[in-house]
Order: sequence, then C-alpha cells, then structure tokens
Amino acid sequence: MPATVALQARFHIPSGDMVNTFWFSDQNKTYQQLADSAVAAVTLFYCANVGGAGSSIGGLMAGWVARPFEMRTYNYVLPTPREPTIYTATLPNASSVPTSWRVPMDVAVCLTYRGAPPVTRRRRGRIYLGGAQVEWFTGGADPTSAVSVSTAISTTIRQAATILAAGQTAGWCIRSVAGGTFVPIVGGYVDSEPDTQRRRGMDTTVKTQWGS
Repeated sequence: MPATVALQARFHIPSGDMVNTFWFSDQNKTYQQLADSAVAAVTLFYCANVGGAGSSIGGLMAGWVARPFEMRTYNYVLPTPREPTIYTATLPNASSVPTSWRVPMDVAVCLTYRGAPPVTRRRRGRIYLGGAQVEWFTGGADPTSAVSVSTAISTTIRQAATILAAGQTAGWCIRSVAGGTFVPIVGGYVDSEPDTQRRRGMDTTVKTQWGS
C-alpha cells in the first residue's frame, strides 16, 4: 500500500487561519519520508523566489499575513482519528510596500491543477491563495475596465506550481473521494478572475442601521 499524506498549510491572519490542503502519494516511501518531502516541496512552493528577488508567493502576500506558518501532515493510511505531524516554516518578509492595502481578506487567486487527460471532475482540483494586495490585480481604474489578476502574480504562481509538480519527487496528486484514487498532477492554470473564500475576513464591528 503506498504512503499517502494529507498536508494542511496554515497561515495565521487577523480573523483566524487560511488553510490549503495538498495531497501526496508515493508507493516507494514510508509515511515519514513522504511527509518530510511533502513539507519541503510545499515550503518551496510558498517561499522560493521563482522569478527573481522578492517574487515568491509568500513574499508577495500582504503584511497582515503572519510570516511564521504551520504545516500539518496526516497519515491517510491510518484509521481516524489521525494525529498530525506538525512542522513550522516562515514566509519571506513582504517584498514591497503596496500602494494600498484595500483588498478584503477573503479575496483570493485560484490555482487549478489537473491530472493527465481525460480531465474529468475526479482528475482536477484547486487551491485558493489568499493574502492578496492591490499589486496582485490590474484594471478597475475606470468604469470600463474590470479588475483581473495581474500577469506578475499569475506568473509567480504558475512557476511555483510547475516546480511543485515537476518530476513528482514529492508525489503531489489529486485525491478522488468518489473514485478512491490518487492522480499525479501534471499541469493546470491560474485563473484571471479573482475569487473568494468566505469567512476569511474579519468579524463585523459596525452595522450601520437604516429604517425604523
């Protein structure tokens, strides 16, 4: 039976945590070996300067994202409840001072990934990358220009995902609950349309009333 690891990357923000889950499977490794390689690969995904100095995903995240983050791995082969193995890492410092922080905390950029064709619902997945700041987007400066994800952040995410999937040294894969399968990831895309993950934002502090 192959070792299978579920890895949760957890980032602390003022309203709680942002969490993304990555799956890894490798029949030639023990759980601990796979967990260690998965953590190294996901750390590289967030922290590597893939396009030059300061162009890591983590370095481009807004300053309100705490730089220390946590990764929890679970041995999926074991029955529930599964105790996690906990690792820690640190995001690079925010690489630039943005012109404005005025992006809600639940705004995210979506990374879609897929297995080899045929690309069915069980052979694709996505993660939502939060910590967005104004520099992640373009357009919206006038009534005729809609906001879209910038080429710069799209390129950084694409390059980081390519490294994570390349060679499958850590066995990054898609878990299909319905099919009970683990499909190696070979490609995908970064969506040009901003997305949201609800409940990432702060709790409401003021409710401006109207009516009787």
